[in-house]
Amino acid sequence: MSANSRETLTVTVDLSLDAVVATVRIGNAAPAVCKALGVERDETGQPSKIYLDRFIHKSVRNRDFAGWAPSGAITTVLTRIPGAR
Repeated sequence: MSANSRETLTVTVDLSLDAVVATVRIGNAAPAVCKALGVERDETGQPSKIYLDRFIHKSVRNRDFAGWAPSGAITTVLTRIPGAR
């Protein structure tokens, strides 16, 4: 990948009914099963931000995300990208 090219990765999240376990897939990587430390919900009750118990993403430099945007230095925080369902 050249210095100016950007890669787009799709991030999908399946949250358990009790919102304790999140199964996350970033791009083509194997799914990560994590404990959800917290979940923020939007006005419709859908998860808008999920705080995970571990760091599961690589550097976000030169990457765009579809679905959810991962961030964080110690653990991963997933933030739903507006318009994604």
